[in-house]
Amino acid sequence: MKKTLKNKILNSGLVGLLMLSASCGFYRIPRKVLKQFNIPKKFENYLANKVISEKEFCINDVYFSIYFYDVDKDNRADVIEVIAAPSEKPMFYLFDINGNGKFDGKGEVILDMHFDGLNGNEVLTSLPWYKSEFL
Repeated sequence: MKKTLKNKILNSGLVGLLMLSASCGFYRIPRKVLKQFNIPKKFENYLANKVISEKEFCINDVYFSIYFYDVDKDNRADVIEVIAAPSEKPMFYLFDINGNGKFDGKGEVILDMHFDGLNGNEVLTSLPWYKSEFL
């Protein structure tokens, strides 16, 4: 039986399935989450967009990866994910809701304390270190 790329990814488990879903545009933020946090619909399928930049850093022996997504194709980050190792899911999601490119407005930073993806159990927060060189 010929193994296709899709079969290889699917056989690699849940992480592979999530990667395939994201790359094919299947992962969407649930509508209840869009409504709960007043996230514009244009961000619903942000994982289908290319990562335009990526950074890594360490604070107090905790390693972070940051991924920047350009949703409206203007070469500027519209969505940022902050992932703390060893988790595979983001800890913070930042949405440039007001479109100013600064992620500084009310409701633009969401904390996922359970590292289980956007499903409605997250809380709005702010990032005191946002204006640092890490982002």
